Amino acid sequence: MTNEKYKECIDACLACGVACNECSTACLKEEDVKMMARCIELDIEV
Repeated sequence: MTNEKYKECIDACLACGVACNECSTACLKEEDVKMMARCIELDIEV
């Protein structure tokens, strides 16, 4: 099946998305959110 061929890549992409969401959430909880703006931008670009 075609999906099985790409399963490892799909799983890695999903894990990356989860990590980026967690990072952007953590950045938004920082005291100086403005300082974290670039990090948040990079997290959202995923």
